[in-house]
Amino acid sequence: MDNDSSRSSLVRPSMLSPLGEGEDGHACGYCKSETSSRSYGAWAYRLRHADYMAMMDRGWRRSGAYLYKPNMTHTCCPQYAIRLPLAAFTPSKQHRALINKSRRYLDGEWGPGAVDSSTASKHQPKKKKPAENTRFDLRAAITDLLTVSADGKQDHVLTTTLEPASSTPEKFALYDRYQQAIHGDAPAKNTPKSFGRFLVDSPLSNGPCDPAICDRSGSVVAGQSPSSPRQRGSSSMPRYGSFHLQYRLDGKLVGVSVIDIAPQCVSSVYFFYDPDVQFLGLGKLSALVEMVLAMDEGVPHLYLGYFIPECVKMEYKAQFHGSQLLDPVAYTWVGLDDRLRERLHAADAGFTTFADLVETGSTATCGRTRAQVPDDGMFRQVSATEADSLLIHVEGSVMPFGVLADALGEDGAEYAASVRSDVVECAKRLDEQTCQEMVFVPND
Repeated sequence: MDNDSSRSSLVRPSMLSPLGEGEDGHACGYCKSETSSRSYGAWAYRLRHADYMAMMDRGWRRSGAYLYKPNMTHTCCPQYAIRLPLAAFTPSKQHRALINKSRRYLDGEWGPGAVDSSTASKHQPKKKKPAENTRFDLRAAITDLLTVSADGKQDHVLTTTLEPASSTPEKFALYDRYQQAIHGDAPAKNTPKSFGRFLVDSPLSNGPCDPAICDRSGSVVAGQSPSSPRQRGSSSMPRYGSFHLQYRLDGKLVGVSVIDIAPQCVSSVYFFYDPDVQFLGLGKLSALVEMVLAMDEGVPHLYLGYFIPECVKMEYKAQFHGSQLLDPVAYTWVGLDDRLRERLHAADAGFTTFADLVETGSTATCGRTRAQVPDDGMFRQVSATEADSLLIHVEGSVMPFGVLADALGEDGAEYAASVRSDVVECAKRLDEQTCQEMVFVPND
């Protein structure tokens, strides 16, 4: 598959409406504070995949069509963007054990509550362990896990199928069960509509913005390989966009990875699963499966969302050897090694910079603190000339801001000043190329 990330003039531009940060903070899902979480938000009516790729590389993420970027120097729990270069990843013993446990379960050699996990299969003799110096092949191991044995002699069958994001009663029922059992949601909290807004709606739009089609006929993870059971979906699907990677155990839906596929990565958005199969560790296994999907897609990275060093639930992300964090000021990706871990543990209320570890080879145990980074220190400067050139959508027309301001004249000067302020604040948090090719929609 090709990796063309060029921004073709034939592709309709992204349309973004700046929402700002707001004067008051909001509830934090990590430390449970009611008002101390701070982030900048924007609503995306349409988002080109290359533009979203560029935004992720400046610390943005999405929830449905809502895009947000943490205010790292003011929020209670700084969230560092984290990604995994696939070429740098080496599975740990824990990762290999997780895959092997799943394989034993499918073969009937192990089950939840079993006293002896090495109990022999009633169908097959025990597999011979590979030599100690044998290199673990992640792709081969996941392919084996998701492929039905030729003789059919296995107790359970696990399959995955990739399809464009959609809402179905089956998916919503699974999501609702997961949210209640794992996150303690009230029974009436979730609705099909809220599920759709959160995990189905996407400005990446699966086609209208970028009509490129991808043939996935050889991908076992996508559920399109001749050797894997075909369920729903088609081998020819949009190249990029928002997808659901479904996990089925003996035909029953037991997990859904909500993912975006962009020019340089597979991006994990959310994962929910059947609480009854929690023993399989699907949450961690799904990340390994997504790595193989990224290999099949020909993209070099798996983006894992955010990483909070003191959050126990996120520690599994740091266990993927080779992971990188995004410096919150320089926007440089830095390997999560022992030196960076030391920086994070010595951080000022969770915040630190670390680009100098690779830019100058610094050996300092501390980076810049919150107090040492000015309020605009994480943003680029937008000149008056650039501001005048930014495209604005007003009443069905698109024009540079400078043209809009002239057209409004003195009577519209106050409105023009408000629009300019909102758009420039958003542009500060984006790279210049993305801003020049994007259309901003005033939040009237």
